[in-house]
Amino acid sequence: MSVLNIAVVGLGSKNTSRARDYLATINKLTHMYKIVSLCDQNQDVLNEIGAKYAVKHLYQDVEKMLDDIKPDVLFILVPTDGQLPLAMVASQKGCNIITEIPYSVTLAYGDAIAKSCEENNVKWEIAENAWLWPHEILKQKMIQEDVIGAINNARLWYTSGSYHGLSAIRESINSIPKRVLGYAKEIPVETILEMDSMEFDGDNHRWWETALIEFQNGVFASYEMSFQPGARPNHWEIEGTKGYVYGNGINTDKLVLYEGSKQIEMPFVDSFKKISGEDVLFKSETESLPKHTWFNPFFEFGISYPDDIAKGYILSSMYSSLVSGEPIKYGASKARMDLGLCFNLRHSQNIGNAWTDYPLPKISDLEKNINDLYVRKYGADPINDPFALLGSTFDRSSVIWIAAGWM
Repeated sequence: MSVLNIAVVGLGSKNTSRARDYLATINKLTHMYKIVSLCDQNQDVLNEIGAKYAVKHLYQDVEKMLDDIKPDVLFILVPTDGQLPLAMVASQKGCNIITEIPYSVTLAYGDAIAKSCEENNVKWEIAENAWLWPHEILKQKMIQEDVIGAINNARLWYTSGSYHGLSAIRESINSIPKRVLGYAKEIPVETILEMDSMEFDGDNHRWWETALIEFQNGVFASYEMSFQPGARPNHWEIEGTKGYVYGNGINTDKLVLYEGSKQIEMPFVDSFKKISGEDVLFKSETESLPKHTWFNPFFEFGISYPDDIAKGYILSSMYSSLVSGEPIKYGASKARMDLGLCFNLRHSQNIGNAWTDYPLPKISDLEKNINDLYVRKYGADPINDPFALLGSTFDRSSVIWIAAGWM
């Protein structure tokens, strides 16, 4: 079986960063990938991570790394605003790419990456994780098998990057959005909870937003992002004629079935087995009869935590596409839908809270504002001149956070 050479740019500043978690997962999938090169602006971080994974080719210049190493895949793990120019440069150089979520900071910018990938015959996967958590895959499986009957509606509460939660409910609903009705309001706050890792411009405010989404199969979904995460944590529900599934995709998930006038509640149960003395998730299932079970395809590699399992699926998507010619599992089309719903919501707010058809027929005012803000903040157009931005420093205060309150 072929092993792909993968390079990683953006190694994270902390041991708890998503970049470090991805490196740990890649390092367990040695039948798929070999880490051949690392790139980061911080030489100390480069040396530390290079030594940890025995990677000799270390760079602070991503363009030089691509030219020298010519990896099969570049995994771009820099902060959100930096994803765009690096994706443009890598795709123009013919390198397959995996980027972090979302699709991009705007739909137009994401479309430019997709066009560049198509023109240069490279694959692009976007690392959306929520719909690939074990409990979410189990929910999707049960819905497909008619366990909860015909889906009527869904409800979603999400506290930050709502495209995550939208990916989860959209996959369960298994349809394409049709139209969106939205409300949004900017609210001043005295403190911003649970986000001390973010960097702010001193203007402490958060956005509250809510929407009603109609899908082409007739299912409706309600959505709300609270201006603080404390009042309503991440949670979603998919309701059918026979019952419903609900939870946060990680540790609060349950199946509820209607039985006469009763509701029979069945928590999802995770089972573990030992590998080298460590507990590793073996399967997730419900207590219903018949049982509905998901088995961990990465069990033998010691990949156990739900988000790390999602990482395994994402990495497998790119691998299978390049080696076996299988379609990318998430990719530009689904990523565009999930971010597009957010822009539909805000456009609805801007036109007097009217229904907006999905997708929007043209670029929205919010998108234009974000595009303009990006150029003002970094000094160059990321589509027409991405190479000019390669030496830029991208902090965690993304232009989509500043303009829209999304992370």
